Amino acid sequence: MYILSGLTTAFRTLTAFPSPGNESPVPGKSLKWFPIVGAVLGALTILLYGVLDAVAVLPGAGAQAFVLLVFLTLATRGLHIDGLADWADAFWGGYTRERCLDIMKDSNIGTFGAVAVGLLLLGKWIGLGACLSNGQPQIIVLATVMSRLVQVDLASCHSYARSGSGTGRNFIDSATLKTLLFPVVTAFVIVALFTGLQTTIWAFITAFIVGRLFGAWCKYRLKGVTGDVLGAGSELTEMILLLVLAGV
Repeated sequence: MYILSGLTTAFRTLTAFPSPGNESPVPGKSLKWFPIVGAVLGALTILLYGVLDAVAVLPGAGAQAFVLLVFLTLATRGLHIDGLADWADAFWGGYTRERCLDIMKDSNIGTFGAVAVGLLLLGKWIGLGACLSNGQPQIIVLATVMSRLVQVDLASCHSYARSGSGTGRNFIDSATLKTLLFPVVTAFVIVALFTGLQTTIWAFITAFIVGRLFGAWCKYRLKGVTGDVLGAGSELTEMILLLVLAGV
């Protein structure tokens, strides 16, 4: 069905999971499904945690959190982590807009990118461990849903930074402010069901502060956003939510 083609595109874009059906001819139509894909990733992560906790073969929350981090990384093919690395190399290695965009196109990872990835993974591991230690694995779903919603927000509120083609162009160019409506409602309902109203409100406040500040910074440096920026924003939001809301 055409209405579900966006869901197929969303799964094939954001995960390594096989997805039946045909992709949407308008990639931007898949953006509304991003929070649902995030919910599936988060739910599978919690399911994996339940199995690990039941078999009790790992020594504590730290080891369990490491396995969950590996799963999340492999399930997303490290796509957004790669975007974060490219963004970090560009923003700290480039002094002009043109140079930043050139660096982001380079497939090699430099020093700044490697450091950023290392710090991100450390932060996510600590956050995941805190969620498990505090008996709040549901925060994982909150983080995976809201981080994908931030991608939709960045794509909907900013123009594409490059003059030519790019991986993210088809998503960003076809997104408008109206694109945000369905994902916002969907994300709110999903997160509220998993974590309750109060935590959901804090999640939205935190995610949109992070996303809007990050988007404003990228607009200032690049005059827009790219696919790498969407990925970087998603990863940073996910890490911050895991760290900030684990004790809420």
